[in-house]
Amino acid sequence: RYMNISSSAGAVRNGRVFFQYTGRARNYVDYRGTGVCQGCHAVPQGAGYPSEHTSNDANVCATCHGHQSGTGGSFSASCSSCHGYPPPAAAAGYAGVNETTSPHQRHAGGGTNYQYSCNECHKGNSHNTGTFQDVYKDTIGILAGVSVTYTAATRTCANIACHGGTAAVWEKGACLGCHSVAQGNRAAITSQFGGSSHHVQGELTDAKCYQCHWEANSNGTINP
Repeated sequence: RYMNISSSAGAVRNGRVFFQYTGRARNYVDYRGTGVCQGCHAVPQGAGYPSEHTSNDANVCATCHGHQSGTGGSFSASCSSCHGYPPPAAAAGYAGVNETTSPHQRHAGGGTNYQYSCNECHKGNSHNTGTFQDVYKDTIGILAGVSVTYTAATRTCANIACHGGTAAVWEKGACLGCHSVAQGNRAAITSQFGGSSHHVQGELTDAKCYQCHWEANSNGTINP
C-alpha cells in the first residue's frame, strides 16, 4: 500500500510500505526499505544510535516509538526512552560513568537540585551521533569568539562559559574538586574557607559556592 502523511515535520506522498502481521513478525523495517517506519524515513544506524535500530526483529521499534505518545506526537522517542533522566549509573549507551558524580543529578535531578530539561544543555538532536550540541545554558554566557565543543570519546567539554572557558571534567566532585589547587591563573578558593572565615561558618564544604561566586570571568578573576 502507499502511505501519505503531512505534518509540521514534513510530508510524504505515495510512500510505498508493506505491513504483515504473523505473531511477532511485524514489518516495521525490512531489507527492501518498504517497512511502515521506512515509509517516512530511513532508520538511522551506527555509532551513537540504539542497537535496536540494527536488530533483525522489527518488533523492537515499538519499545521506544509507541503508536500514541503523550508528548511530542505519535512514534516519537523522548530523552527518557533511551536513557534515564538524569541517566542512572551504567545506563545503556553511557556505561562506565558513575552518575552520582556527574553533572546530571545536580542540574536535572529536581528536589534540592536544579530541574533543567535536557534542552537546557543539549539543544538539537545530534547527540544521537555522539556529539552534544550547545552545552551551555544560553547564548549570553558565551564569550566572544568561543566555540563550545564536546568530545564523545573522552566525555569532556571545552570552552564553556559557566566553567570559566576551560574544560569541564566529570566525576571529580563539585567546586572543591576542581579548585583545591590553582588552575592556571585562577585563584584557588579552598584555603579561603574555614570555621573562622566570613565565607562559611562551620564545616568545610563545597555546597552552593556558586551563590556568591559565579566564576566565569575570562581573565580568571572571581566575582565578589
